[in-house]
Amino acid sequence: MPGGGARILPPKPVTYTLTSLDSSGATLKVTTSPNQPAETLFIPSSLSSDDPSLPKPSGTEDLKISDKTYHCTKYTYLSTSKAELGRDPQGFSAHVTVWIADEVPGGIVRRQIGLTIRVSYDITDTLALK
Repeated sequence: MPGGGARILPPKPVTYTLTSLDSSGATLKVTTSPNQPAETLFIPSSLSSDDPSLPKPSGTEDLKISDKTYHCTKYTYLSTSKAELGRDPQGFSAHVTVWIADEVPGGIVRRQIGLTIRVSYDITDTLALK
């Protein structure tokens, strides 16, 4: 943007549909736009703790959402998956941070994606409980 300011993109709905589930893992269909073909995302049922693709905890953080505070384990990793990010990263790596709390169904309290496609664009996408 002129003047070097950041531009906030409007929220973009992403739909995840479970298409198969077996002992090897779950396959999801990820739709980011009715005009675009769905992407496929596979989530393995297990990974070895020394697998380099397994996100490692990067600390803990308390998040206050509405009137409740959640004690979360924070995971930070890089991703180039269009299906995971909900948009085409155009070959660049996005910084993904996920906050997990045991008392939340499904575990995810917040997910934030930071992606710089060009020097002049920063995209931040946050998923949080309401």
